[in-house]
Amino acid sequence: MFRFVFVTLVIFLTACAQTPQYTDRSTREHVRPRPTPYNTPAQRAPLPRPAPSVRPPQNQPDYQQDFANDPRKEEVLSAPQTMLLNQAQMHLAKNESYQAASLLERAIRINPQAVKPYRLLAELRLQQGNKQAAIELARKGLALIAKKGDPVSYSAEKIRLERLVAQAQRMQA
Repeated sequence: MFRFVFVTLVIFLTACAQTPQYTDRSTREHVRPRPTPYNTPAQRAPLPRPAPSVRPPQNQPDYQQDFANDPRKEEVLSAPQTMLLNQAQMHLAKNESYQAASLLERAIRINPQAVKPYRLLAELRLQQGNKQAAIELARKGLALIAKKGDPVSYSAEKIRLERLVAQAQRMQA
């Protein structure tokens, strides 16, 4: 027991001992580091000045404002709605259609004026075999496009929805 305590004490004390950082190996004397030009206070390099703020010229047109009025822009979805659509597409890739359907329904509740969630849910309902629900959802999407004045950005969505309605009607007959 005494031997164990003694060995532990020796190890502890040697771990706490400090050795000098700078020693001359030939004489074993403590040597101070020589100052370099960059660590003396008088010779420190000056700090860089911050760059001046740049203001846009006042006479140039505002392209963001012009883009906001462009009828060809795509439909802008909110961040939560985009997140729900992405999650729904991930569930569809895993063949988890019920989880995808609930996420698409939540996306429609968040923004009932968006067309894309109606199309995705209509495609899902058609895959599930619910043809009547697919037709109703596709027609709601088409009604929204007609209400928005049928801008160019909705032409692809309109074609997809019309094809979906035709396909569901062929399957019903």
